Amino acid sequence: MVARATNQGTDPCDAAIVWTLEPPGADPTFVAFDAPPEASSPPLHWGSGNSADTCYGWSPGAHAGPELRESWRLAPRASRSLRIVLPAYPTLNRELARAADRSHGRWVDEARRYWERELDRATRFELGDSRVEAALRAARIVMLSCRERRGPRWVPIGGLFQYRDVWLRDGARVAQALAVTGHTAVARQLVQGLADFQWPQGAFLSQRGQPDGTGQALWAFQQVLLRPTADDSLSRYADAAWRAWAWCESQLEWGRKSRWVFGAMMPYADPRDAELVRAQLVGTDAWSIAGYRAAARLLRASGLRSRADSVDASRERYAQDFERALARTTSPDVPPSWQEVGRDWGNLAVGWPCVALPAHHPRLRSLARRVWSVAGGPGLVTYGDTDSLHYYLGADLGTWALLAGERSAADSVLEALLLWRSASGAAGELFSRRGDFGRNLLPHPTAAAALVSLLRNTLVFDDGDTLQLTLGARAAWWRRARVRDAPTYWGLIDLEFRRRGGSAEWRWTPVPVWTALHLPPGSRVAESPSPPLRRAATGDMVLAPPGTARAQVKLSR
Repeated sequence: MVARATNQGTDPCDAAIVWTLEPPGADPTFVAFDAPPEASSPPLHWGSGNSADTCYGWSPGAHAGPELRESWRLAPRASRSLRIVLPAYPTLNRELARAADRSHGRWVDEARRYWERELDRATRFELGDSRVEAALRAARIVMLSCRERRGPRWVPIGGLFQYRDVWLRDGARVAQALAVTGHTAVARQLVQGLADFQWPQGAFLSQRGQPDGTGQALWAFQQVLLRPTADDSLSRYADAAWRAWAWCESQLEWGRKSRWVFGAMMPYADPRDAELVRAQLVGTDAWSIAGYRAAARLLRASGLRSRADSVDASRERYAQDFERALARTTSPDVPPSWQEVGRDWGNLAVGWPCVALPAHHPRLRSLARRVWSVAGGPGLVTYGDTDSLHYYLGADLGTWALLAGERSAADSVLEALLLWRSASGAAGELFSRRGDFGRNLLPHPTAAAALVSLLRNTLVFDDGDTLQLTLGARAAWWRRARVRDAPTYWGLIDLEFRRRGGSAEWRWTPVPVWTALHLPPGSRVAESPSPPLRRAATGDMVLAPPGTARAQVKLSR
């Protein structure tokens, strides 16, 4: 930063520039409960020269204490300037001295090169769509930025400017979105931090009254640690998953013994957020079911087959109890709570990513229609007031729509996520239709994760026993698009697809499972595909057997 004093008069004058360092105001500073105690900070003072001490600001001259003062006798029209460096945190004097030698333009260039290197090391998307590619870059940078060290661990934080705390519901989303786009090392560092939120009883809890964190943590472990290959530390997480499952089972067993109408579901909770009600939250059960599914996968990948089988059996029973509980409500879709009170939140994740009901279940379609009708159609959903749009709350409905065969609705959700971003490419959480977000400051990492996850799922979806490619690829991308080094449960894959003339073509890294190839939007298979490809019943998809690496299909006009 450069401060300049100019004598704009016709006579000589005295001029001074004064900068004073002051302690924070009366607002309490954030303290991480699990971080080691910090060493006492040195008194506020300016640094100068190239000494090795720690300071809070730097300038070339010698200055003592918290006040920096430079004064001059200026001739008419004369100017003098003072260059200072202000770090975000106390920093070594010599580091600030080196920083002072760099121009603003050089700092910008270095920042741009840094982020280009970070993104180049992960999955690369070449879609021929600059708007979408820019959105992907911005969102991934937001997620990579919204993390900080707590003692020896890295943890995902809820935001750079307001939510400097850890929420399992947000951290799980960010870790998963980073994992599926190739930022494997960072994602695994973040789930190491989330693992510290397991309580002795087995539950995962980061915020009071939010027991959905148990399922969210297990889901994040499975999503991050099994792609593109199993992590070396998997046994630790499999053990944590087993203890978390046992805790969930104990909660459910107590409820079953009560013989109450909703006794087979998780107990009451008061999240003080989201649903904004004290009740038995449907989202808690949906995420617990997702946690069971994740726990079984982690246990099986660790070689603990009998434990995995036990968890799978209990998940099947839980899912049946879940559907029976829905039948006991008066709701035609999926309510926020079993008592049918509260705001929509966790219930919007029932179809995806929780998979507590199959994608084609009529209740999920009714749920989507209900929340979309309030908002004016598929896209963002409202929260609280009809004028309040929520960026990431309804994003899961985009992937659900892809899996349910409602491709146009999924694309409308994607378009809304692309539209409601700031000029810098970041997205917020809650805002009015005019774009006002008040004190709910941008950027929000979960908003970034929602965009990244949906975009990735339109191209590569691997969360089943079949690899699905181009599930929601837009028509413009079919001119020719490439995805490089995309993590899946069967390793890293490359994908290239295009529409040329009356045919659709794919090239991809072969995998040991069947691959579903989804045709360009609005097109169908013109004739039976050549072996070994098989035509699907819907006519807008073909199936390729394990080991296939390329396909070409003629399209009907």
